[in-house]
Order: sequence, then structure tokens, then C-alpha cells
Amino acid sequence: MVRVYLELTGKGASRAAKRGDVTVIVDVLRSSSTIITALSNGAREIIPARTLKEAVQLYEKHPEALLAGERNAVKPPTFDMGNSPLEYTWGRVLGRTIILTTTDGTKAIKLAGKDARAVLIGAFLNASSVAHVSYDLALKTESDISLVAVGKKGNFALEDFLGAGFIIRRLPNVQEIIDGALMDDAALWAYYSAGAVEKNLKKVIYQGEHAKKLRILGFYKDVEFCLRVDVFSSVPILEKSILVEYKACKEHYCI
Repeated sequence: MVRVYLELTGKGASRAAKRGDVTVIVDVLRSSSTIITALSNGAREIIPARTLKEAVQLYEKHPEALLAGERNAVKPPTFDMGNSPLEYTWGRVLGRTIILTTTDGTKAIKLAGKDARAVLIGAFLNASSVAHVSYDLALKTESDISLVAVGKKGNFALEDFLGAGFIIRRLPNVQEIIDGALMDDAALWAYYSAGAVEKNLKKVIYQGEHAKKLRILGFYKDVEFCLRVDVFSSVPILEKSILVEYKACKEHYCI
């Protein structure tokens, strides 16, 4: 039976990778939500970069790509796009390669990519789809599942914790996992917390530190969008350091 773990900050991506787990990166506001939206709207691929310097160097090698990202929630000068999922429309990203760097999310993706069995991107937007894909991959590869609630600058973030909880609640056979003591305490905490706030999700997360900051900066529509549940079926997966849609990948663990 599959075991389920939850890491409460982005640094936990390294631990998940070392365990060889199928790893789900959850950065609700906004990296995961942006990646899911971009691929759902037809982006060809997304290349994650840890730093601004790395992103620019990648852009020099791929000048046809869109250079995108944020630092402290704001689009860097000279970049084509920021980190608002609402920017990533069909008309803007269809068929395009996107180079993306964010304060926390892309760093966690790169950390997980070193050793994890597979790296998936999850959020409220694709909670059911990523839950089922992660479980299927774990069964196929005889691995466990780790969710990484990325947080903000190494600290816990409410929205990522609850986003992970929503995904955990949608895992196939989740009650059997709980009954078999195959879920760690952090994952169990997120499971029950998500159930408790499901009907008041927006109200709860709007009180969180990160959501408040984004709304003050004028990104209130982003926050509202990122809290929509199961809007997309797209599941981004890391293939040779590049994020593509799960159904499009060609590695041995992909369909």
C-alpha cells in the first residue's frame, strides 16, 4: 500500500526526493497555479529556473521562449510575463516555451527533480487529477507519495497546507491509507483541516499572510482564481528538467 507524507516547507522537497517518492509540489499562490493554467491553455513546455540569472541565461539559449516570473510577487524588469495565472491565456501561451522563475515554487521543483521518482505540480485547480495521477504513478513504480507545501521563503503557508490537504482528500483509497497508519501526522493534519474548511475556503485563506499581501498589491483576482477547485484536468510533470503535461511525457513512468 502507498504511504503518504507531507512536507511543510519547500526545503522538504529535498527529503521527498531522497526517499524516491512521487512528489507533488504545491505552491498555490501562485507558481503551481500558473504552471497548471499555462499548460492547460496550450503552452508547449515550461522550463523552471532557480534564479533570475539562470532564467536569463536560459532565455539567451531559447530566445523564442517567453521569459516569465516574479520576485516578491512583482514581475522583474525586462521579463515578458509575471507570475499571475490570469496572464497565461490561450492567445498568449499556445504552443510556446516558457522559462519561469519564482521566489519559492521553482526552487522546490528543482530540488525535487534531483532524485524524486516523479515530480508533479498540484494546486486547488487540479486537485482531483493530480491526486489520481500521483497515486497511479506510486503504484506503478512501487513508490510512496510526498506532497510539498512550499510555503513562503522557508516558512509555512496556510494556502499550500490546505491545498495539499485537498489533494490528499482526493487520493484513491485514502481511508484505507489512514486506517492502515500509512499517512504521516502532517498529512493527516492537512486531510482533516481541509475537510473542516472546505465550505469556507476563501474566507479562511483570505486571512492568511500571503493572500493578504497579494491582495494589497492588487492581485485580488489572482487569489480568487487560485482558490477554484478542480477547474483543470492538466497535471504538469517534470521530464528531463522541463515541465510538460503528464499525458505528453515519454519517460518510463508515464502513460
